[in-house]
Amino acid sequence: MGLNIEKRKFIENQVESQEVGEEIENLEEFLKENISQVYGVIDGVRHGDTKYTGKYPDLTEKGKKEVEKTAGEIVDETLMLDKISDEAKLDDFKQDILLISSPADRARGSSKIIENELIQKIDNENVEIKNISPDPENFEDDGVVRTRNALRPLDIKEGKLQETIDMFLSSMGVQNMEEWDIKLSDYAYANKPEFEDRTDLIEPRSKVRERTVGSLSSATMILKRYKEKYNNLPHVIVTSHIETLNNIVLETFNPSKDIEDGEFLTTGEKFSLYLLQPEEADKIPMVINFRGQTRKVTFDRNEKKFE
Repeated sequence: MGLNIEKRKFIENQVESQEVGEEIENLEEFLKENISQVYGVIDGVRHGDTKYTGKYPDLTEKGKKEVEKTAGEIVDETLMLDKISDEAKLDDFKQDILLISSPADRARGSSKIIENELIQKIDNENVEIKNISPDPENFEDDGVVRTRNALRPLDIKEGKLQETIDMFLSSMGVQNMEEWDIKLSDYAYANKPEFEDRTDLIEPRSKVRERTVGSLSSATMILKRYKEKYNNLPHVIVTSHIETLNNIVLETFNPSKDIEDGEFLTTGEKFSLYLLQPEEADKIPMVINFRGQTRKVTFDRNEKKFE
């Protein structure tokens, strides 16, 4: 069912259409031809539906099912890569599945579902599953802590939660929490100017993008070194939030101005990035797959943008 007319009144077409990179017609065929050039895979997963209880795993039954479905897709992707490498006769091809998540309970709960699904469904000596998102209260590795913190939800200033909620409601054009619509809230944060300007209440969009894209910039080099050191393909599963992950989607696909068809990650949904060996150190070619569409883009680590 579509959004009603009243709820659509708040929409202001502020998203600029953009085209970056080139379309890939068939991801599997592309990977068959280029598997030797793939040095890392990143699956970006939005946490499942939640009531924001703050109690682990902080997921509704709907949210658990959403994540289980995506976990199944990750299992299929993992086995596809193993099959392609076998057909290409790559010597000693192995995947290391590295799971990391935002410290928020809803993200950690979602990550654990994915981990369990992988353990149950993959019995393959070429795949090793590693969880690098430990309990944030019992972990001291600064490198992982910094990465995990970059995946956190947006920061709300202390004592400003109710004002921030009121701003969301106003931006969505609704009166109370009973009318809260996740699509409207996602669109509002991505496009309404108050979410950039009200730094007294909330972390602005530009700062969230800065830490998200900065984390991707670091990951492109970390995974390259990992592949060179261990020879295994690092397959990272990142579980985070709409305000972080959706930056990648919006900047690599041509965003729709229709909220019902827009490229906004829904709860439990994922995209996949395949990192390819670069000819220039700071120009990283990668393939992004989202909802069955695939594009090859270049990520400029210096400019922090997609081309």
